[in-house]
Amino acid sequence: MCIGVLIMKKYLQLGHLHIVGIVLAVFVAGYLYLVNSVMPKYISQMLPVAEEMAKDYINGSVKIGGASWNGALTAEFNNVIVKDIQNKEVAVLPKTRLSFRPWLAIFKPARALTRIAVEEPALFLRLDDNGQWNMATLMKESESSETPFYGLLEVNKGKLNVETNVGKWKFDVDGNVNGGANPNFEFDVDVKAKDNVIKVGGLATTKGVGKIQVNTKKLSFNEYASLVKYYTNINDFAGDLLNTHLIFDNDGKKATVSGEAEFADIKGIYAVNDAEKHSFKLAGSVKAKESIVDLQRLDAIIDEEQELHLHGKADVHDIDNVGGQGLLTSPRLAYKGYEIEKLHLPFTVSKKFVQIDSASVSYGGGKAVASATADLRDETLTADIDLNNIKHKLSTKPGDEIHANGAMAVLVRPKTDKDNQ
Repeated sequence: MCIGVLIMKKYLQLGHLHIVGIVLAVFVAGYLYLVNSVMPKYISQMLPVAEEMAKDYINGSVKIGGASWNGALTAEFNNVIVKDIQNKEVAVLPKTRLSFRPWLAIFKPARALTRIAVEEPALFLRLDDNGQWNMATLMKESESSETPFYGLLEVNKGKLNVETNVGKWKFDVDGNVNGGANPNFEFDVDVKAKDNVIKVGGLATTKGVGKIQVNTKKLSFNEYASLVKYYTNINDFAGDLLNTHLIFDNDGKKATVSGEAEFADIKGIYAVNDAEKHSFKLAGSVKAKESIVDLQRLDAIIDEEQELHLHGKADVHDIDNVGGQGLLTSPRLAYKGYEIEKLHLPFTVSKKFVQIDSASVSYGGGKAVASATADLRDETLTADIDLNNIKHKLSTKPGDEIHANGAMAVLVRPKTDKDNQ
């Protein structure tokens, strides 16, 4: 009886082993089937499908030169070229490796792609004559905030080529983007230009909702003088931005900026018009917290000898409605034969008004104090000025002087049609 029970138990144990072996064999066979049969067909069918699907996302075209499958879980695509609607190259990807989870390729293709490694890609960013970047119109509008990518994108030895009608620049790009938290993407990217390295990282959606950090020890403006001249009246712009740390925070309702930076030997030539130009040098530092910018001190030297000092705060929550207050001072300024000393000019700025409250200056052995309001909507200026023992020599009569004491009110407004009647 006991012997029979022992034989039965041994048989059952062997039976269990056989069942486990059969199950393992089924799984191994299924895996080999997926790897050797499903995936090669999936990859070969992806080329025209991917090129066609791209039309749903971009205003342009995507062409894939070729693809290869290594028999494991990685495919390689060669010579992928993205063009905009004008048939100009936007991106050239010589070698792109894709890693898959083959079991997900059958049931949910979007999640099957777990990693994209792009080797030596070239991106082309162009500014047209109308001031529009080609990337601005490349992507089509989408009601969905989700991009169908949930894996890791790695960029190795990339090149960013920026082209405008005033210059061309090249940058090295390395980094990665993680789509595991889609629609939020975590990214860590280094952008290099000669000895300048800009690090960009954060977590944000494709619509810019999230938090982005930008850090650089040094950003030189010397290479971008032509671009500055294009947007401003400043020639020969040069200098460095040091120890820059910026945080852009957008919760979908409002966007703020925080951080700090230092100005080092910023210089250039400002052209008032073709005949009048002034050189300048700037140095100082600035901080910001939730879009409240604190200009702790900005020192300027005008035309090699005249000093200006500025500090103040500005609210830049709404870039179209910037407001703030500050103080401008100078020990001495000279302009077209006029020379003033001890300038003390407090001011407040809003979208509608510029106000000056009890500004003072020494001139001609005396002193002037003024308060003024400029209405930016109708371009009018009202001012109250107190003059105390001011002397002014007449250029037409060198021996004569004007002595001024007292108070006066000033109104300045644009000339209208009624004034011509």
